[in-house]
Amino acid sequence: MIGIIIFERKDYYLVKLILSNFQEFYEDDILFCAVIDNYVNSLIYNLTDVAYYENVLKLFYETNNCNINSKNKKILKNRLFEMYDIVSNNENIKKKDRQRIVKQISCFSNNKETQTMNDLSCSYEIENMFPFSKSDVLSEIDGLTEANCDKKYVDLTHKYVISIDSKGNCIDDAFSLDKDEKGNYILTIYIADVESVVPLNSKLDKEAYKRGFTIYLPDNYIPMFPNRLSTNLLSLNKQGLKKVFAYEFVFTPSMTLKNDDVKIYKAIISVSRNYSYNEIGKVFKKNKKEAQFLSNVFEFSEKLNISSNYFENEEKIKQDLNKNVFATVVAKFMVLTNYFVSSKFLKLNYPFLYYNNDNIINELGAIDLDILQNDKLEDIMNLINTSYLKSFYSTVNKGHLGFGLDTYCHTTNPIRNYASLTIQRLTEQFIVQNIHDDDTIYFWEDYLKDLEKHLNERKKINGYYCSEYVKKEFSRKTKSKKK
Repeated sequence: MIGIIIFERKDYYLVKLILSNFQEFYEDDILFCAVIDNYVNSLIYNLTDVAYYENVLKLFYETNNCNINSKNKKILKNRLFEMYDIVSNNENIKKKDRQRIVKQISCFSNNKETQTMNDLSCSYEIENMFPFSKSDVLSEIDGLTEANCDKKYVDLTHKYVISIDSKGNCIDDAFSLDKDEKGNYILTIYIADVESVVPLNSKLDKEAYKRGFTIYLPDNYIPMFPNRLSTNLLSLNKQGLKKVFAYEFVFTPSMTLKNDDVKIYKAIISVSRNYSYNEIGKVFKKNKKEAQFLSNVFEFSEKLNISSNYFENEEKIKQDLNKNVFATVVAKFMVLTNYFVSSKFLKLNYPFLYYNNDNIINELGAIDLDILQNDKLEDIMNLINTSYLKSFYSTVNKGHLGFGLDTYCHTTNPIRNYASLTIQRLTEQFIVQNIHDDDTIYFWEDYLKDLEKHLNERKKINGYYCSEYVKKEFSRKTKSKKK
């Protein structure tokens, strides 16, 4: 009966009513697979039905009576991947139609997943899709759009704030640079305030804990948070007001950091511009005002000396970071923030999660290689190994030899790194709210010991996953080229 309503009457609201109220009408995997097949076929043969079948599939996910489990999700993913490959290589379908169909399948599956990702997901327990619906995500986000009404946030919407990022999809950080009447530089780093939006032990938090990190692959990525959150509501893009942690550094004209004037507080900002590294060169040609600001930022960065090892060789940095000088600028600002926060907690002797390293390696950027154009598999594998396997999290500080620093942490990318999110929570309780009673200290001591082990293990697994992914994709695309 339900099959007739779905496939012949195509009455979405009646289907929704039945699935929501009568569990006995759900005919298990057979019905689910039939909807998937009709959805894919509509993409190819009948565009008018695409939206309908897509909405019906979403009903299966969001309706409790349907009980769409991990097995059923894999059925959907496998079928979508299968059709993705078939359509991509089907020369009987016009090129424009192939592109449209592939894009549609990619969007519905939450990201441009590949068969390789699907093959590896079970072995490494890394899933691209999330085990909850958009409504679950929205129900856990409280008051984000009313951030400007929250009294504990300082209003900095008058500041000229920019972000510079490699791709601009998920923007954790931004900054502003000003001068006071005494000629002091005021550098303020803004980090997306994730901890106020994602409560500890919530559904979102538990899934982020499980994943540990956003995984960056040469031609793809697996986010720590759903894209609706990571690329929109949390991301520091220029749409609307944003909650942030503000780290305000005051440097004298001679570039001496005035430690007494360093402030950590919560603020509301309105981001003025989101730059990608590729856009910076164009700005200097088109907009004199923005070009002057960026020139001042670059000159300030040139004077900023934080790390005795890594930043002493600017040419090496430019080469490592896609030969873009502003990648060096942003890297310096983030290293400064991470170093300061770690130093502050070390001095106060509060529970903390340090990021230690005993190898001189590049820890600045995510893997962002185009394996379609780079045939040097050995170089790719070396970068993966150094990026994922050499450093480690610990509740005991052992310094970061790679940067030449006596202490270090991750706190500047909470949308992509669970350690950063955790340190935000520590900063909120111990620094912003100044809560440091025995119960709070004991709780975090126990919590961080378990988290340390989990993140280090997850980091290794992610590294092995990336290595295996690159090998498989490299092999597949090499064979494809030869054909």
